[in-house]
Amino acid sequence: MAEVLGNSIKNKLREGVWKRITIHPEMANLTHSQFADDTLLLGVVSIREVEAIKETLEEYARESGQHMNKEKSQIFFLNTSRQNQNSILQILGFPKGEFPLKYLGISIGTKAFQKQLWEEVVIKCKGKVDLWKNKWLSQAGRIQMIKFVLSAIPIYSMSCFKMIRQAYSSVDGLLKKFLWEGSKEVRRILLINWDTACLIKEEGAARLRKMEL
Repeated sequence: MAEVLGNSIKNKLREGVWKRITIHPEMANLTHSQFADDTLLLGVVSIREVEAIKETLEEYARESGQHMNKEKSQIFFLNTSRQNQNSILQILGFPKGEFPLKYLGISIGTKAFQKQLWEEVVIKCKGKVDLWKNKWLSQAGRIQMIKFVLSAIPIYSMSCFKMIRQAYSSVDGLLKKFLWEGSKEVRRILLINWDTACLIKEEGAARLRKMEL
């Protein structure tokens, strides 16, 4: 069914009524993105293009027998006047969405939202560290926890957004403290610094990963 939608969009591109959107200079221009049952359609602020999107969705529904769920679909606007927003909402019939939005588990918003995004990542890491069962882990167990659980939490967001310096410092601080102290009730002396712990295993360290900028 994804092929049906893709072919319909290609036809609109050839007709010149749907344009690709530039997300980033180093990325391919896009008209849509699909993953499982999630579909993201991208377009410029143009009544002609909005009508082309509507025709594409109607054609897809006829060919596939699948109709858009308007209760689970939303329209998100960037730099669009109130008048144009109202016109587009009326044509497509979907409700207006507000940023930030969640797409494939990633919070998407404006540049000003980045700080909130990384604060959520730090909170997730801290939540894992503070779990009561972690206090019973040996140091070897904590190393495995850092390698395969805690270090993995920021990776997904880092694949989409550059990590801000404040979050980098906070996450590295949490991992370093957890490595040597374990639970928050126990205080221990740091035997080696964090940079040394992150050296490769052949150099005698634990081969942990730093949150590089």
